[in-house]
Amino acid sequence: MSKSDVGKSILMYFHSFLEYVDVYYRGINMNMSVRVKFNLRCLYGNTVLFFVSLLFMVVMISSPLVSVYSGVSPFVIGADSVNNASELEAAIAAPGEKFVITFGADITLDETLVIPDGKDITLKSRTDEFKLIGAADKSTIAVESNGLLEIDGIIVTHAKGDMGNGVSVASDATLMLSSGMIVNNTVDGCGGGVYNMGVFEMYGGKIFGNSAYDGGGGVYTCGVFKLFGGDITNNTAIYGGSVLNDGGSFNMDDGKISDSTASVGGGVYTTSGTFTMSNGEIYNNTAASGGGVYTYYGTFYLDGGRVSSNTATGNGGGVGVPDRSGLGFVYVSRGVTFSNNRASASYDRDSDDDDVYNSQIKGIVWSSPFTQGYNNYDINYLPRGNSSDDSGSSSNNNNKDDDNTTTLPSSTAIPSNSVMPSEKTGDGVSDYLWQIIVAIVLVGVLVGAVLFFYRPNKNVTAVEKNLSA
Repeated sequence: MSKSDVGKSILMYFHSFLEYVDVYYRGINMNMSVRVKFNLRCLYGNTVLFFVSLLFMVVMISSPLVSVYSGVSPFVIGADSVNNASELEAAIAAPGEKFVITFGADITLDETLVIPDGKDITLKSRTDEFKLIGAADKSTIAVESNGLLEIDGIIVTHAKGDMGNGVSVASDATLMLSSGMIVNNTVDGCGGGVYNMGVFEMYGGKIFGNSAYDGGGGVYTCGVFKLFGGDITNNTAIYGGSVLNDGGSFNMDDGKISDSTASVGGGVYTTSGTFTMSNGEIYNNTAASGGGVYTYYGTFYLDGGRVSSNTATGNGGGVGVPDRSGLGFVYVSRGVTFSNNRASASYDRDSDDDDVYNSQIKGIVWSSPFTQGYNNYDINYLPRGNSSDDSGSSSNNNNKDDDNTTTLPSSTAIPSNSVMPSEKTGDGVSDYLWQIIVAIVLVGVLVGAVLFFYRPNKNVTAVEKNLSA
């Protein structure tokens, strides 16, 4: 439960309490003399009920706050401390829709763990990061359409030598990775760690050490992938060492894609779909073409963040494209930093390409040794008539010293306006609202306690009785 959800819960319970108090005291007023207006002294004859009401309010206010620190909502009925596959499957199959299930030990599966249609499941680890070990040649977890799964602290993996995806997400299904890991999964197709056709939201944790014999060692997605934080790292594949975006929508608002290798697209390979980078870093990836990112006619928007220390043994150290027309799919805005990317050779831009460069590269300035971005170290570029291939052989004489690296002055590293926070945010309610509400409630409880223990002066009460007679 997020802080904004806690705020909503507090509002709901506080509103319910106020309605209860209003009805209760209106009942008291009906039994009072018409000449005696409602005031706080009517509480003194009903001290027990007042105390119960006060206790009720404190409990209802404090309960949602438990979820902020424990991560478990007290209003969700769930299975607790499962220790084997049978207990885990029974907990998911239990009547009801929403469950928080806590691991008390490593669990080894004989079949894929299915999150069915209509279920909202959170898998947590009580203390250590317990493992969920998948069956050979099967996905460890499969989220069916209209299912929702949150991974919060467990490790999703396979035994050494066994094949299978870490998680698979069906269309219209959602998986959230808040913490924990998806690690050491291998497939002979696509998506070693994650195979996503639905919605995958990553707020923390790691997807690392996964491999695919085809594409997307860490992640294969043809759906929607939102990276708000965490690391996708040390993955391998032929296409897209860490990420293969196959006609989907990949939004990188923070986090890291790093230390991965592939033949094409060391960090990311995107085709047909859209990859938008607003913040975060793509760094230290390696490939023959497109060390950091390779876009095969997929639109690549760089609005912020850093593309650094990536290496192509052929062309496109930072960003690779298949041919000159592919440059029209790469957009670079102010706020992006390119640095220390390397390729087999560097080039100057032909004047014939000035128009496409000026339309695609906005508000960013390169410094020594390059004065523009189409230099092949940062963005894949081969001058017209060049016969270079991915192995890096070249007959062009415009090469700069291979020891040169690309750097940007600090004035170009301006944060993009489209940068988003790297944590779950509320849907219209401020993340700080709950703090304000709690402060108000605590003050109210304090005032209520003072009123409860305070007794009015008996002489004053007697005078009032005489006046009202």
